[in-house]
Amino acid sequence: MPNFKKVLRRTLRTILGVLIGLILLFVTLVLLIRTPWAQRKIVNKAISYVSEKTGTVVELERLFITFSGNVYLEGLYLEDTQGDSLVYIRSFETGVALKPLLDKEIHITKIDWDGLRAHVKRSATDSTFNFNFLIDAFVSKDSLVVEDPVDTTEKVAFKLASVGPISLSDFQLTYDDKLEDMKAYLALGNLQLENRQLDLDSLNFDINSLVLENSKIRFYSGKTLSSGEVDEDSTSSAIPTFIVDNLKLKNIDAEVSIPPDSISANLAIGL
Repeated sequence: MPNFKKVLRRTLRTILGVLIGLILLFVTLVLLIRTPWAQRKIVNKAISYVSEKTGTVVELERLFITFSGNVYLEGLYLEDTQGDSLVYIRSFETGVALKPLLDKEIHITKIDWDGLRAHVKRSATDSTFNFNFLIDAFVSKDSLVVEDPVDTTEKVAFKLASVGPISLSDFQLTYDDKLEDMKAYLALGNLQLENRQLDLDSLNFDINSLVLENSKIRFYSGKTLSSGEVDEDSTSSAIPTFIVDNLKLKNIDAEVSIPPDSISANLAIGL
């Protein structure tokens, strides 16, 4: 019995020592990631990887994991294959709760996004947009293959269960589709959103509060959007439901113009 106690004590001490070592290693790695040297290494690796995959100019000032476990990036710039600006992000921070992942649920704890410039376009002679090279570079051809419909094996997919709170500020997005003669512009000053319930399957959105300020929207279509044919799937699809308890709109300017359908609308709130 005394030998057994000695072995048990020694085993527990060994396990405890290993756990302490792992914890110290984790803490060291977290602290190391926060150092400027590690950040430069991570940024350089990320830039080199994306630039090699896409063959375009990529710039990134900072990328690291915060002490709370969130991913934070700053100063992301990406060009398209023509050398024109595609995306610029001033700062972006988000996080995912780890425990719910075991139940195949994704809980995004926050989205804090300040500063976005994005320019989506395509010419009148090309059916691909200026961002298609990203899809070609990062989406493998195997993932596009349709699975055998005979395979009835049950596959559990991850479900987006919650998102928020969401904070977006200083967005400028342009969309120029010369092939379809369609243009859109969005200047988003400030958006604050807190979800209470998010159900993408039934398209039910229960929002606790929504604040939208200092924003401008423009939409133009040179082709008719009306259609005499009714899509059978659209008649049976669920209609999205939005419930907002607290809504604040200030300095909102929207304009829609569709000449072929004789549609012209303007909306001004709190101007």
